[in-house]
Amino acid sequence: MAYLQGSDNECLILTFLKSGLDMLNPKQMMRVILMILIMVSTSLLYGCNTNEQKSSIYDNNDKILQDGDSFSFTDRIGKTDENRLDIRYNRFYGVQTIWVIKVEKPGVINVDYASEVTSGDFKVVLETPEQELIRIVEDKGKRQGSHKLNATAGTYKIKIVGKNAFGRIKVDLETESEVEIIVQDNNS
Repeated sequence: MAYLQGSDNECLILTFLKSGLDMLNPKQMMRVILMILIMVSTSLLYGCNTNEQKSSIYDNNDKILQDGDSFSFTDRIGKTDENRLDIRYNRFYGVQTIWVIKVEKPGVINVDYASEVTSGDFKVVLETPEQELIRIVEDKGKRQGSHKLNATAGTYKIKIVGKNAFGRIKVDLETESEVEIIVQDNNS
C-alpha cells in the first residue's frame, strides 16, 4: 500500500479498511459498493428535492405567509440587529423572517434598502397584521430605495425570499411610533 501523507491514525484507518475489504468475497464487496451508491444517490436526491420544495415558496404567497420559515443558504455572511440587515448570500432558497415588529400605537415604519441580485430571484416583503404582503424590493441587478408604511397597531414581519439567489442586501429600519422589534435572524 502506498504511503499517504497524514497522521499515523489516518494510516492505521486506511490499513484497517484495506485489510477489511480484502477479507470480503466478491458478493459481499458488491453489497458494500451497492450500499455506498444508494447512500450517495439518496443524499444527492434529497438535497435537490429540498431546494425544489423551497423554490416553490418564491411565487406562493400562502407559503410566504406561514409562521414557520423554510430556507437554506450555501453561504451567508453578515449580520442583523434591531435596525439593520446587511448580508451577502449565495444559493439562497426559501423564506426567512428577519424582523417581527409589534406596533402598539399607529405610526410610520421606514424601510431603506440597497439590493444587488447577481443571479436568481430575490425579494424583501413586509407582512401586515391582515396577512397581506407588501413588496419592498424585487428585481435583478442593483436597486436602492425606500418604502414608507403608515402602520396601524398590530404585528408586522419583514421577510426575505429567494430562489437560487446570489447577491447582497442592506436594509435599514426606522420607526416613528412605539414599537418592539424582535430580531428573528438566527445568524445575527
